[in-house]
Amino acid sequence: MKLFDLEQQLLDCWRVTDDIDLITKWFVDDPSWEGMDPKVQDAMMNKYFAIKELYDLKFEQCWQTFEAVCHDYHKLRQGNVKYESEETFQSNASGSTEPPQNV
Repeated sequence: MKLFDLEQQLLDCWRVTDDIDLITKWFVDDPSWEGMDPKVQDAMMNKYFAIKELYDLKFEQCWQTFEAVCHDYHKLRQGNVKYESEETFQSNASGSTEPPQNV
């Protein structure tokens, strides 16, 4: 897998927050939900907003990790600087800490 492919997959997954916005808008705007008890409607919307916030936070953390790994990877490939995080690249069976060649 290439870093670009991983980046695209992360961004694609992040779209789940757009899906949550869409379903929330549907509950608010669709006439079939008119007449719903306002307390129930508020409780549902609060749950959807909370889920959206949670996933925005998770994806933001994931993106920051991805960017740090990319930064370390490119520095390592240049060969002039050690990578910043010991966890960035794990040793392979031969004990080498070289990055994978297909990235």
